[in-house]
Amino acid sequence: MKLRTTLMAALATCCFAPAAAQAATPPTAPTNVTATVVPDGQYAATVDVAWTASTDADGQAISYDVEIAQFDFVRIEHAATNSLRVSVSRGEVARVRVVAVDAGGSRSEGSTPILFTAPPVPVRLALGVSPRGGFAQSCAGVLGACRIGNLATASLRVRATSTAVLTGAHVRVSVLWRKPGTTRFVVRPAVTAPIFTGRASIPLSKVVRGAGTWCMRVGLDPATGAGLTGRAAFTPTCVRYG
Repeated sequence: MKLRTTLMAALATCCFAPAAAQAATPPTAPTNVTATVVPDGQYAATVDVAWTASTDADGQAISYDVEIAQFDFVRIEHAATNSLRVSVSRGEVARVRVVAVDAGGSRSEGSTPILFTAPPVPVRLALGVSPRGGFAQSCAGVLGACRIGNLATASLRVRATSTAVLTGAHVRVSVLWRKPGTTRFVVRPAVTAPIFTGRASIPLSKVVRGAGTWCMRVGLDPATGAGLTGRAAFTPTCVRYG
């Protein structure tokens, strides 16, 4: 009887240990996460994410879940090594966190999140006035304002230069007006136009609504220029009419 009792105790110790005692140790958390933007001239920027590799006390193989949050949306991409090339939208803050996962499914604590913004693609904009549908003149500033006699034949011309594809983007022309005989400019409604093959055209009659001095600056319409940033001359383009 004593031998049987001893044998049962030995079996309980070696073979029926609680599951918690056999649970795998999760990997260490990834550290030193970095994000490097790769110049590619597109709306979506390519980013190289890298981190210091995790270790696993049980010697199991480790892979990684890379969490990328942007626009209040989180997506998870998987990596077999301690680096991954991902794509993010330009001009918007992105948040990246990395979690290590071993072959047994144990997950580490997440890395310290990092925040970064892929810079928007620059677009150079040039605004001019074409009095008779031909070559566009600069008409720079109030002193250099062009005199317009016939609105029906005049137009604003915009030239847009960028490494990005501008399909779907619009320009936005902000407008100031000074009534004849006064010195104060007032804000008038802005006008937008689509960019086709690097150019946009707006009939001047849509901007100039009466006699006076009209000054205009061009930029990208924020509603359609996501991932882009417009650069234009600081001096406005001005015309006199009436």
